Amino acid sequence: MEEDVQEVTLLIEGQLFTIDKSLLCEHSEYFRAMFSGNYKENQLREIAIEVVDANSMQLIIDWMRHSYIDLSDPSCLSDLASSANYLQINELIKQIETTLDYQLSDSTWMSTLIVAEAASYIQLEYRSAMHGLLSFKKMKPIYVPALDRLHWYLSHPWLDTEDEISVFRFGCEWIKTTNSPPESFLIILGCLDMSNLSNVDFEEMLSLMQNYKECLAYRIIQFLLEVSISLSDIIVEAIRLHRDELCEKHSQEVYDEVIEIVRGSHRRGMPVVPCVPMINKIDWKCSDEEASEKLCPPNTPQYIYKFIENVGFEQWLEVTDKSLWGWSVCAWGRTKVCVVGGEYGRGSGHFMKEIAIWDVIRQEWIRHSVNLPPRRHAGLACVNDELYIVGGVGTFRVILSSAIVYNLAEKSFRKIANIPDNMQNPAICGYRGKIYVASHKNIYRYNGEGENDKWELVLNTELRAHSLVGHRNYIYVSQNYFNQLYRFKPDKDAALESVTSFNNPVSAVCSNGRQIIAFTHTNPATESIAVETFEDEKKSLIWTEEKCALKIYDGAGGENWIYCYDPENERQSDQWVFSFELLTKVKRGEASEKRKR
Repeated sequence: MEEDVQEVTLLIEGQLFTIDKSLLCEHSEYFRAMFSGNYKENQLREIAIEVVDANSMQLIIDWMRHSYIDLSDPSCLSDLASSANYLQINELIKQIETTLDYQLSDSTWMSTLIVAEAASYIQLEYRSAMHGLLSFKKMKPIYVPALDRLHWYLSHPWLDTEDEISVFRFGCEWIKTTNSPPESFLIILGCLDMSNLSNVDFEEMLSLMQNYKECLAYRIIQFLLEVSISLSDIIVEAIRLHRDELCEKHSQEVYDEVIEIVRGSHRRGMPVVPCVPMINKIDWKCSDEEASEKLCPPNTPQYIYKFIENVGFEQWLEVTDKSLWGWSVCAWGRTKVCVVGGEYGRGSGHFMKEIAIWDVIRQEWIRHSVNLPPRRHAGLACVNDELYIVGGVGTFRVILSSAIVYNLAEKSFRKIANIPDNMQNPAICGYRGKIYVASHKNIYRYNGEGENDKWELVLNTELRAHSLVGHRNYIYVSQNYFNQLYRFKPDKDAALESVTSFNNPVSAVCSNGRQIIAFTHTNPATESIAVETFEDEKKSLIWTEEKCALKIYDGAGGENWIYCYDPENERQSDQWVFSFELLTKVKRGEASEKRKR
């Protein structure tokens, strides 16, 4: 019998590559299967490979021979990743994916997404898509390479935008930057959530299109403005009732285009649910009164729970360290949760001095090994990449007024001006890029400009605030053990305005961008808990549970509440984190099909 050929020549795009079979089999499952079975290729000296390109094959052979490959050139990564995936070279696939993942940024996310799609890197495709969707507020048009990609991006229901006019502005800037034809405005209009557009928005659109008055999109916006004023709701059924008069005024062509755009419009909104740190009194083997002391028994796991309307509270995330007392938690951007501070047993003097970060997309804990000043029960809030850690309790149970800012991107911290009062669990929030903190009777805002930073007085409250939360044009204020909800407009209001009184005393308050959500507790004797909302100047009791085994763990940071993705409950939030179950590829496909005309 003829001996198996030990060397083989690969014919790729007219070029010949000679290499040992053993080397190919060592690294590639594709070639291992080819040369280990009863296949004719096992006896051939020359094999044609049609799917792989010649440049990628040369890089792959060099990598097989020398265990090194230069992945710094982004222009070759797409073809290389596809070739490695086709040839099933798992080690190289992982190396390319890791490199792309490490380089993921605002400027590279789209190119990474394209490579991930071509190479079937499912997790990387998900991470890069989410990076782009969640970074819309700082995205630049030059980062989106083509109109079809722009359409997917701006039409995605989970694009992180507070209003639709921002989406239109981005589209206008993209068209001008790329010198795209005026017809591209029709694509931009098809990306918008028509239910979230107002008369003012349509008027701004017309002003942005002053140089495009002759194009069809401009006339469509004029049509939509008239409909918005006369009919209030922009829905197909209402427009069709006035078909004749609208066609006579605007033309049949404009009418038909509007019907198609409105029919294809979908509501934008992140599927999120609110999450809060809670004590399970059964796990802790304690009563409601004992749980109020917030003392965790040794080696007891601690959790953040998610609340789902009509279901109740469900366990979501175990805090990284057991037996940690006095830890604080807040969200970093849209996809990470920061756990800071705490003491390993009351009075032990052993504090957590590093920062634990839960990456919701990657589903892993990341440790920042910094040596923070010892503290527990601190106020915690994040603005962009800066984490403000203020007040709390230090060594020897000294109540603190000191404050630091930790830069999460640079992994370094600096001291800033002390808050006006020594405070345990001070109420703190980020609002429109600024940090606000409540003292015993006042609310202050941090000013880091100039040589001397300081906390400037914003409002005299005459009450001790337990929670601050920014929501739309206001900062909302609540007190622990009281029912009242207050609010004020920074730099406009001179006093707190009382807006409602919840049915029960408030433990925590947060905003989901659409409404205020209050976690309240009823009579301690019944060990009950409730969830109430405040929306459009009205309050509602949406859930209550008698004899509840859970208690809000307000020692974990007061008003700092987090949001996580839940596939069964779609709600929009201005501070949330995602869960890994999100199937962006399916959703993207559905959105694209819906937009096709």
